[in-house]
Amino acid sequence: DQDAGLILIAGEGIPIDAVVADFISGAVEYLSPANDDDHWDVIEGQGSLF
Repeated sequence: DQDAGLILIAGEGIPIDAVVADFISGAVEYLSPANDDDHWDVIEGQGSLF
């Protein structure tokens, strides 16, 4: 599974295919640190988050 390989390399992450769809945005928010308003986090994936 590609997600497992990326988590092993990065040392942290959540395999989204194992998360109920209603909780995906919360899981991503949990991993994304708070930043300044002019800072962008690039989150790779096949879904859509806003």
